[in-house]
Amino acid sequence: MTLKELKSLTGKNGLLNRQDEQIARMEAMLVRRGNIDTSGIPRNPTPRNSTEELMIEIIAAKEKRAELAMECERIEQWINSIEDDTVKLIFLRRFVDGMRWNDIAAELGGNNTEYSVKKTCYRYINNSSQNT
Repeated sequence: MTLKELKSLTGKNGLLNRQDEQIARMEAMLVRRGNIDTSGIPRNPTPRNSTEELMIEIIAAKEKRAELAMECERIEQWINSIEDDTVKLIFLRRFVDGMRWNDIAAELGGNNTEYSVKKTCYRYINNSSQNT
């Protein structure tokens, strides 16, 4: 796992939330349409079926969301595989919860500093990448 992949997790979690909201909005638009035309015969001069187009957009959004969710799951599984509980907590707080280094150090207590917590994280990443 690289630092770049880990840093992307917080952004991806935000994107997942936005994707969920977008899908819900589109599905609500679909439900609000009372007279859904399933005949396939256009009722206006332009052969455009807005219901069909909206369904295609919903399917595409759900596929994109599934890809994001799989990537987030892969990164979170890697974090959960860390055996040292302190290191795992550092990774969870930093990359899943998006906390700052000094806040993580304060939560850990025990004379931990922002620098020591950051160094523990980076050392673990470097050691794990060298072992693979």
